Amino acid sequence: MNPPQIVGRGKNPKADAGSQDKEWIAVGPDRNNRGNEALYIAWTDFTPGRDTTNIRFSKFTTGRHITPIIENKDIVVGNGKFVSGSFVVVDKRGTIYVFYEEVAKNGFGVLGQPNRTIRMTKSTDGGNTFPIDIAVSTPFAAAATTTRPCNQPSIGVNSSRQIRMNEFPHAAIGPDGTLYAVWNAGRVIGSRTFINVFLAYSKDKGASWNQVNVSQNIAYSFFPSVTANCAGAHIQYNRFNDPNLVGGTGNGTFGIFMKTFSLQTGVSNEKVISNPYSRVPVTINSECYMGDYNQIISGPGSCLLHSWGDNRNIVNGQLNPDVFFALTSSNKNPQ
Repeated sequence: MNPPQIVGRGKNPKADAGSQDKEWIAVGPDRNNRGNEALYIAWTDFTPGRDTTNIRFSKFTTGRHITPIIENKDIVVGNGKFVSGSFVVVDKRGTIYVFYEEVAKNGFGVLGQPNRTIRMTKSTDGGNTFPIDIAVSTPFAAAATTTRPCNQPSIGVNSSRQIRMNEFPHAAIGPDGTLYAVWNAGRVIGSRTFINVFLAYSKDKGASWNQVNVSQNIAYSFFPSVTANCAGAHIQYNRFNDPNLVGGTGNGTFGIFMKTFSLQTGVSNEKVISNPYSRVPVTINSECYMGDYNQIISGPGSCLLHSWGDNRNIVNGQLNPDVFFALTSSNKNPQ
């Protein structure tokens, strides 16, 4: 391994390096250098302030020694809004798509109100400009039921167990060029809260979007990821186990599940990827992270590669949030 290189900095050079967060990276064709690939990095710059953030972008060459092509460029400016959770994908022609979440001004900790939107910004000139910025979703509420003790939107199993929640999107591009994006969203009807996973797809390079409710008001589902191959779009997500069909957090444990979406047949039945009945740990000192970076990607042929965190193991009497991996096939039931 070569020594690490800095690929992103904030606009404020005096800011703490920790203020650069939620980074994601992709490899794809370089539209401005035919026959070559590039590294594309998008992340959140928190230095403007907690309620006002920016999405930044860098582009580097590939190889053992990467060199910058574009560095530390603001591509989304919050202007009083909270923008974060950027996810970058690149199509076969080198068109760059960066998906992100936008929260209305002063709406970050507000529950039950449709103050969040998934958006996409797009570059057709290799990342020099991002003139296109489109809403992928309609406005929705936080995928959360409480803000304490995490001090931000969370799913509360009980007064001592919470999972911090974001609605950050994941995205993928199918072999036919169809764009897919997934996120989790909340909705309050009367006194009842629903938290579902949604998929949006575009057949016209992001100009217009169709939205599908993947999980359909079953027990709370959260932190989805999506990949695509010839069999369709495969959506992996956490879901609370609900053997008694009570909804919400069910019996308080969760596992990893998957559905496949096809333009021809719609949403498939649910498959179990990992269902160890992982418990939610007791929240200590406002630390309630769990599953932010779960992901599914496509491998060779029909292979699907899954990674996630759960708490099936106990170390020194405490739940241990370990990372797990599974290999499944999009042509067969998971093995």
